[in-house]
Amino acid sequence: MNFTPIDNKGTVEAFCIIKNCDKKTSSKGDTYLDLNLSDKQGEINAKIWNYSEAEYGEYAADDLVKVRGTLSKYQ
Repeated sequence: MNFTPIDNKGTVEAFCIIKNCDKKTSSKGDTYLDLNLSDKQGEINAKIWNYSEAEYGEYAADDLVKVRGTLSKYQ
């Protein structure tokens, strides 16, 4: 993925296509979105924790989005 660093705290941003978008529930009962994002260089899995449509809007496969966040390895 082609992420652009935007500060010295590890925050990055990029334009991506949503390949898959699933609304899920965590083991604690919180709602989150599980996304697969893609650009011409590859794919990455992303999460929107504590998701609410009122706060974050609605997303679907094939939507073009600008994402901003931090990258981290999971387990």
